[in-house]
Formats: sequence, structure tokens, C-alpha cells
Amino acid sequence: MVDVVIKSADGKSVGVDDDGKLEVFAIQETQLEHVSAAHGQGFAWYSSYAMGAANEEVMSIKNDSTTLLLHIDQVWIGGLIVAQWKIGYMTSGTPAGTTITGIPLNVDRAQTADATAFGNASVTGSIAIDTMSTILTVADDSKQVDLEGAWILGKDDVFVISGVIQDTCFATVIGHFDTEGV
Repeated sequence: MVDVVIKSADGKSVGVDDDGKLEVFAIQETQLEHVSAAHGQGFAWYSSYAMGAANEEVMSIKNDSTTLLLHIDQVWIGGLIVAQWKIGYMTSGTPAGTTITGIPLNVDRAQTADATAFGNASVTGSIAIDTMSTILTVADDSKQVDLEGAWILGKDDVFVISGVIQDTCFATVIGHFDTEGV
């Protein structure tokens, strides 16, 4: 039989109950929750406007950080009519338009998102995207796409939302910067 000693963070031995079982208290949190609370690196980007035509880019977010990956956790998209939306990576073009600011999810930390985002009007720049998903929404409703941080942007990578059908759109993207770096 091997004796195992488990020590706490302060170096003290951890006790067990009369049955030899270790009692553990743990808090489980997502990476978004952790980096937002501990480092202030969780953000939301919001865009809302009446599209001028079909097949417009309604939002783009570019990771400007040279040291941190930007994880896209959730996308909320909807409109006033039955509509179709595409989300994907930019493959060519240079996004431009009305700048939108990433809003910190932890207001006490007051960090600034190291990203360039456009929305609240058509994103210009002849953007071509590699579509990763198509989303259908009903009138006066939105749909959540939960990506759980799996959509990852490195330096200069651009996430794009495109409206296939002309509509008044509203979109929110929630993401976080990975504090472990690239």
C-alpha cells in the first residue's frame, strides 16, 4: 500500500473523513466566466440597423492582439422578418464602416477589447467570407448560436456575420481573449 499525502495551496496536509475519503469543494466555471472575472477580458459587441440590400455584412470583428487569441462564445442574431444569416471567417477584403466598441462583461475591470469591429451600418470593403454556418430566424425573434469559445481568432483573423435577406437586423457577439496567450 502506498501512502499518498495531498497538500493544500498553503502547504498543509489535507485531511480525510473516517472512511478515508477526501472531501472536495470545487467551483466550475467556463473560460469566459474565468477570464472575465479574473482578467476583465470578456466582451460583447452589438450591432443593429436596417440593411440597405440583401447579402450585406452586418458585423465584423478582427482580433488585433499580437499575444492573445479571441474566442467567440455566443452569437445572437435576428430581425423583423423571416431571415437567413451566415457566420464565417473573412477570406479577402478590408472591413470598414461604423466602428462598434466591445463592451466589457466585467465593468469593474474596465478593460478595452484589443479588436476592431464594425457594425450599426453596412460593413463595407467587399468582404468575402468562408461560411461556417447558416442561421434561419423567424420574424421578430433571435437565435442563439452557442460556440462555447470554440471559434478562435488569431492575430488579424476576422469573424463576419452576413445577412442573406434584406432585413432590419440585430446581432450580439460575446467573446473573450484567452489569457494564456497564443
